[in-house]
Amino acid sequence: MVRTTNVKSRYVTAAAGLLLILIALFSPLVRLATCLPGPVVCGTAVIVFSIIG
Repeated sequence: MVRTTNVKSRYVTAAAGLLLILIALFSPLVRLATCLPGPVVCGTAVIVFSIIG
C-alpha cells in the first residue's frame, strides 16, 4: 500500500485496515440484501423517496 499511494503514516494504514475489516463485517448483510425480491426493494424505495420528496 505504501508503494501505491506513497503515504507512510501509520494512522492512514491503520484507518485503511479498519475500513477493510468493516467491509468484511458488512458482507453478510449484503448477501442478505441480495436475497430480497426486486419488487420489495422497489416498493421500499418508492416509499422512502416519496417521504423525502
